[in-house]
Amino acid sequence: MTSAAVIIDRSLKAIGATSVLNPAAPELTNDSFEYLIELLNRWSAQNTNFGVTIPDVPGDDLEEPPFVTQALIYTLSSEIAPMARKTPSKHLLHLVSKTYKSMITHKSQN
Repeated sequence: MTSAAVIIDRSLKAIGATSVLNPAAPELTNDSFEYLIELLNRWSAQNTNFGVTIPDVPGDDLEEPPFVTQALIYTLSSEIAPMARKTPSKHLLHLVSKTYKSMITHKSQN
């Protein structure tokens, strides 16, 4: 289980939009939080919600199962990349697809 803030930070790091020496602008972090909420609502509407709690504030825990965490990070990172003026790498896009498929497979097995 991970907080929304941690998911956002890891997503920004995945696209090179934040680091210890060059942190992301607060506006980018706030916008990323809104994108995370939209992503979770979209997954819920597609019946791919795994009981993930939609956060009210970035510090809220998502209570996601472990197999959902990476899919959240990579999917969010690919969606916020244009806003951060970054281009998602082919490797990142591959990870988005791979982790999403893995998440769906895991759900169908349960």
